[in-house]
Order: sequence, then structure tokens, then C-alpha cells
Amino acid sequence: MKNKLTPEMLAGGKLLRKLMKAFKEKQTPENLGGFFRALRLSTVIVPVTIKTEIDGIDPIKSNLNVGSDGQKHVKFTPDKVKDSEGNFYLPVFTSIDQIDKEYASGFKLGEMPFVQCMMMAEKMSGVKGIVIDMNTDSYIILNQNFSIIRRLED
Repeated sequence: MKNKLTPEMLAGGKLLRKLMKAFKEKQTPENLGGFFRALRLSTVIVPVTIKTEIDGIDPIKSNLNVGSDGQKHVKFTPDKVKDSEGNFYLPVFTSIDQIDKEYASGFKLGEMPFVQCMMMAEKMSGVKGIVIDMNTDSYIILNQNFSIIRRLED
């Protein structure tokens, strides 16, 4: 890709999906570099569940989960999906329209830089990587390939 990518260019996920599709169709070093650089700069949507230390209590409305620092403490747990071989992946989405509505109804949807998703996937027990847009034109990036993304320059 000749033009330098910016987070603004990647907003909305359309360009990221275009670069992902180009790489899937023709797996050249240039296409891989463009796709991975775009990932490094992208913000994606991550499905999470929100829990307090006391299950069943709304963390937003309740004062029961206030810590000694006066702040409300909640736990955000990202989803894990399993493939047909029993491998787990962190699902992320390039935009809201890539998420199956029925699937999304069970989660809160948060935005997060893809580089943070890589760190999260590495810390999640049993997770082998990240699946991008699992319900549409998906692509899996294994944890061992995260170092390539981290080393790429803008």
C-alpha cells in the first residue's frame, strides 16, 4: 500500500475488510504487510459480558460494588468461540454490521484497539488467536503471529 495508513482512514472497518480480502485472495508479502499494518492501527469491536463481584446486580445502578477508592468495580469478560477442532479464539469485528444480531444480543459491544486485543488473547487461558468477523468473511490470526504485527512500522 503506497499511502500511509491512519486510524482515521481505518475508522468504520471498510478499508480493513478490503485489505483482509485482498490478502485472502492473493497471499503476497505486500498484501500481508498492508493487512497487518491496518490491523495494528485499527479499533475493533469486542463482545464482552459485564459482571460485578456480586452476580445479578446491575453495576451501573447499584452502589453495592463500590471499592474502598469510591469507584465502582466491574469485570469485563470477552467472549471465546470454539472451532470444530475444539480451539478457542477471541472474536473481534471490523464494524457493527459484521456482527450477527442474535449473537450480539448476549453481549455488550466495546471498542478496543486491535493491539490491545492481541494482548488480551495472549492472556486468555486456552485461546489460540483472534478470529476477525467470524460470521461473515472471517480470518484467524494465531497468537504466534502477533509478533509480526507488533514489529511492522506504520
